[in-house]
Amino acid sequence: MAMKRAALALLLVVGAMFLLAWGAPAYGGSHPISAAEATPTVEPTPTVEPTRTVPVNPAWMKRYWGHRVHRVRTTRRVVALTFDDGPNSRTKQAVRILDSYGAKGTFFATGDMSRHRGMAAANRYVLKRGHELANHTMHHQRLDKSYAANVKAIMDLEKLLIAQTGKKTRWVRAMGGDVTLTGLRATRKTGHLYAQWSLAVGDSVLGYTPPSRLYHNIVDHVRPGSIILMHVTHPETLAALPSIVRELKRRGYKMVTLSQMAAMGKPYPSWYVR
Repeated sequence: MAMKRAALALLLVVGAMFLLAWGAPAYGGSHPISAAEATPTVEPTPTVEPTRTVPVNPAWMKRYWGHRVHRVRTTRRVVALTFDDGPNSRTKQAVRILDSYGAKGTFFATGDMSRHRGMAAANRYVLKRGHELANHTMHHQRLDKSYAANVKAIMDLEKLLIAQTGKKTRWVRAMGGDVTLTGLRATRKTGHLYAQWSLAVGDSVLGYTPPSRLYHNIVDHVRPGSIILMHVTHPETLAALPSIVRELKRRGYKMVTLSQMAAMGKPYPSWYVR
C-alpha cells in the first residue's frame, strides 16, 4: 500500500514538472535582451594599403626630349635665370636676392661642389625656397665623350643629389654647354632634358667684369623665353643681380624656373636626337 502511495506521489511530481515546462515562455525571440545583445556586430573595415605610384613626368616634357634647348618659344614675357657651378657660399645669397623680388631661378649644381661641407644644405635650401635644382655633371664635365661616359657623368651626380635632397633633377647642362649628339642621347637615357642658353650675363670670361656691364648684357638683349646664363661663383654677378631683376620686373617680365617656362611653350629648332 505504501509502495502504491509513493508511486502515485512520484507520478504527480513528474506531471507537475511537465506542465510547468509546457507553459514556460519560448526563448529565442520573445524574451527581453540586453542593450549589448541588441547592438548589431559590425565587422571591422579591412585596412587597405595605399597605392604606391611612380612619379610621372609632366606631359610638356615630351616636347623637349632630345633637344638642345637654348630658348623657349612663347609669347609670354617670361625668362629663366640659371646659375651654374654651384653650390657655394653665394648660393643662399642669390636665393635671398631672388626671393626679395618674388623671382625664381634654376641652379645647376656640380658633384664636386655638392660634396663640400655644408653644400648639401645649400642644395636643399634652393628647393625649400621654391627654386629649381639642376644637374651640371659630377665633375663639371663636357658631354662630348662616349655614350657610357656621358651617362656616368650625369648619373653619378644624380644619385648624389637624390641622396641629399630626395628629389630627382629634370635638366642637365654640360660645362661650357659642350654637348655632342651622343651627349644628347645620354640625357634621354637618364630621363633628363638638355639646357643650353640664349643669353649670357658675361661673367664667365677671365678677369673682372663690372656689374654695370653685366646688367646691360642682359637688359639690352632680353626677349620672351630667354634662358639666361649666370654663375654663382662671381661676386660681381650677385652685385648686378638686384638691378637686373628690378629692370626685368619693370618691363613686365616674370622670372620663373626653367621647368615653369618650358611648360608655357615649346623649343626653338635645335639639335635633336630620337
